[in-house]
Amino acid sequence: MRITTQGDYGLVCLLRIARQNGDRPISVREIADGERLPRHYVEKLVGRLRRAGLITSVRGPSGGYVLNGRPDQIAVKDVIDALEQSTFRINCYHEDGQEACVKLDSCNVGTVWAELKAHIDLLLGSLTLAMLLDSDRDTRQIIRTLCAEKATERARQPLGAAPIDETNQNRMQTIK
Repeated sequence: MRITTQGDYGLVCLLRIARQNGDRPISVREIADGERLPRHYVEKLVGRLRRAGLITSVRGPSGGYVLNGRPDQIAVKDVIDALEQSTFRINCYHEDGQEACVKLDSCNVGTVWAELKAHIDLLLGSLTLAMLLDSDRDTRQIIRTLCAEKATERARQPLGAAPIDETNQNRMQTIK
């Protein structure tokens, strides 16, 4: 797993937009200044977030960006997928899902990575912007609880099954 500054700063920018969402649109300048990020980089990030359908631009003198949904409808995984394309890349497979390794049938290492990716995707798919914005809650405790819940869910699935997360699919349909 490798989260670049795009994923990291993109999430920071989206949280800044979410904090402002009920009041008015927030400009790139306000986001950049508030988070101490280069304005041109914030422009690039919000452009990608907009194209992914996570935010909407509002034109005009008091324009800017607003969330395209409620903070409890947008998961951290949605942001990472929009900016990084994936939470975790497995070298055993090509991006189209085709096998990339000739030893795949006799090697268990790919299984380790696939299971790890499934757990990461379940966790990040369950962790919403609203959870990260809630200053009254301990983020570490939220993550620990989600990890335990998702590990239990994953353990109930058949071996080799892809993660089933209808909640995230329904949430993304609501956003779009």
